[in-house]
Amino acid sequence: MGRIIHTLLTAENRLSQRELADRTDVSTRTIRKYRDRLEALDIIRVDESGYRLTLSFQTASERDPVLSSLLEERQTLLDAVDAFLETILPPDRYGDPNDPLGSALFWPPDPSRLLDHPTVGPWLR
Repeated sequence: MGRIIHTLLTAENRLSQRELADRTDVSTRTIRKYRDRLEALDIIRVDESGYRLTLSFQTASERDPVLSSLLEERQTLLDAVDAFLETILPPDRYGDPNDPLGSALFWPPDPSRLLDHPTVGPWLR
């Protein structure tokens, strides 16, 4: 995933899946493999024009809205964390109150504990 992000950081325009794979020196299958995860973390956006990072720009005219387009109007942080964990965890870990990630939604829910996790924390900070 790091090479995909680095390539998008250095790209001046959106990249097609093929262009991104070529520049990253990976297969298009690898790009597809990480697409859902990168979109779930709101790191990239993909549309008919290609792949791009979701980083904000310095000027208001270039800046996208702060809220992710993936979130529905009435969706809460817990809803987003629930969807995220459902995507990245196998079913047996998702329902495990002793799992460091799966337990984030158990009472009392504390999605902020995901920030301390060594794997997902760096992506969420």
